[in-house]
Amino acid sequence: TGNFDLQAGATIAVAGVGYAGGTDYQIPGKGPGGGGASAGGDGAGGGHGGAGGLGSAGATGGLANDNATNPTDLGSGGGGGFSNAVGGSGGGAVLINVAGTFSLNGTINASGANGGRGGLDHGAGGGAGGTVNITAASFSGSGAVLANGGLGANNTSGRGGGGGGGRISIVVTGSDSSNLNLQANSGSAGGAGAAGGGAGVIALKTPGGTNYNL
Repeated sequence: TGNFDLQAGATIAVAGVGYAGGTDYQIPGKGPGGGGASAGGDGAGGGHGGAGGLGSAGATGGLANDNATNPTDLGSGGGGGFSNAVGGSGGGAVLINVAGTFSLNGTINASGANGGRGGLDHGAGGGAGGTVNITAASFSGSGAVLANGGLGANNTSGRGGGGGGGRISIVVTGSDSSNLNLQANSGSAGGAGAAGGGAGVIALKTPGGTNYNL
């Protein structure tokens, strides 16, 4: 109902606390965009704002999901790999509505976790970035908002796919003097034969604007 000051050095940390990754081969990640897993022993990346990347043995990446301008869901988990290679968990969700001024000089981190490596040279998929959804009357600061996808695991016989980027939505109804570092990047593939995830979505609605800038 008042102002919110996230000071420099402070972090709202929900990285890797979204939907869980698969815990072994042929076990997909959790969530609506859970990364697939294959009999070949690799895992694909989870999807959210962007789709997850393929694993090196053909595991299918999770699909993009959630709402572009009002996201609320967690990032989906990456698919598991052979010999207990655990997929990265997706990022969590941060939903903030400030009636006054939001001064953001710290960091909000809702990124997905990296895929794990198994005991027999196989790799799991990275988790998808989560959600950061902010509405404020006034906005200021030069902090960072992160919803990046996790990396696919790099292992000798199987490489995991990268997690898709997450979703960031910021709506400012009054004045905006902020200069933020906004990231919803895709996670890189674990290596040859695997694919990186798709870029996430950043939706911004500036004061007086009727449409979102994506």
